[in-house]
Amino acid sequence: AFVTGGIVTMAMLGGMVAQTPMAILSEAVGWRHAMLCNGILGLVVIVLIFLVVRDCPKVEDGHVEQEHKHLEKYGVLHSLSHVVKNKNKWFGGLYTMLMNLPIFILGALWGMIYLERVHGISHAQASYVASMLFIGVIFGSPAFGWFSDKIHSRRMPMFIGAITSLIVILPILYVPHLSM
Repeated sequence: AFVTGGIVTMAMLGGMVAQTPMAILSEAVGWRHAMLCNGILGLVVIVLIFLVVRDCPKVEDGHVEQEHKHLEKYGVLHSLSHVVKNKNKWFGGLYTMLMNLPIFILGALWGMIYLERVHGISHAQASYVASMLFIGVIFGSPAFGWFSDKIHSRRMPMFIGAITSLIVILPILYVPHLSM
């Protein structure tokens, strides 16, 4: 669970950088130059991935080869059908989707426009609030993963996370005249 939280953290870093830093850069140099900077940054990341990431470490005991042979024995379609038939995978995916939906909608899709029009705050302030959603997930995901690993339970941290998210999102949507 902690490793999964770390992966979510890396994904949310991209969402956070796309908010306030991009808004500030766009206001400073214009949106076209900001997109050019974004593209150049993307190329730098591609080069770093090419230089650093390896497909598979060299393993002396043949463990990786055994895994490949085991997977080849069953085949891709059989493996996929095994995953599709597992109801826990569906529940996990549904939970993940529903937990991420408010973050993606408020943080990335309509959040800034909503905050500007409904709450009357500036574009920079709206991007700051949207970034705070991503920062919450950046720190909360590994923390809840660690907590889940520590207590050897997945259910209770998932329940706490869902209730906490609801408590945080509802005031943003429905309480008028919120302060920053």
